[in-house]
Amino acid sequence: MATFTDIFNSLPSESKLRGDAFEELCKYFLEHDEMWAKKIKNVWLWYEWPERDDSDVGIDIVFEDTAGALGAVQCKGYSRANNVGLNDINSFLVQTTIAAKHKFEYKLLMTTSDLGARAAETVDRADVIHIPFTSFEKASFVWPDYWPGLNSSVLKHARFEFLRNRWLHANFTEDERLEIAREDEEREEEWDKAASTTVGIS
Repeated sequence: MATFTDIFNSLPSESKLRGDAFEELCKYFLEHDEMWAKKIKNVWLWYEWPERDDSDVGIDIVFEDTAGALGAVQCKGYSRANNVGLNDINSFLVQTTIAAKHKFEYKLLMTTSDLGARAAETVDRADVIHIPFTSFEKASFVWPDYWPGLNSSVLKHARFEFLRNRWLHANFTEDERLEIAREDEEREEEWDKAASTTVGIS
């Protein structure tokens, strides 16, 4: 039987893929945790949520409870030694409070590392519910031995964001474009290989 640590340690090292896969783990937690599963009717990754806009506002997951109230979630799957600082969560706090386009009754921060002192103080003042590493590790449900979270939809989304940022937000020379195309081809091969392989826990 896999532990959360087993699964988390098996995620890809590439930061974008690792972050996207951790968001899937957080979604799985909310859908299966005894307390949250009773409260929640629908859970969406940010890019799945029908009411999202196209900007990256620091919200990774949105859920709807059984009464129709919305919750916003930020996921920080850092290494255990890398604390989450205030700068890491500022955008999330702003976009779920003073700049919020939707009313979020719940604000959740799901992390695999501790909060820095200023972040912890701010989270407490902002009525953010912190779900730490220990909650994942001591979850009442059974984590699967094979994690399906690293799937083709996550990889396709990561690839789209990566390519869009590269080609739309900078001016390149022809030589630079050729080099980028070569690097993208190599990266696509890696992603295609990952998309066809389920993450297994040995």
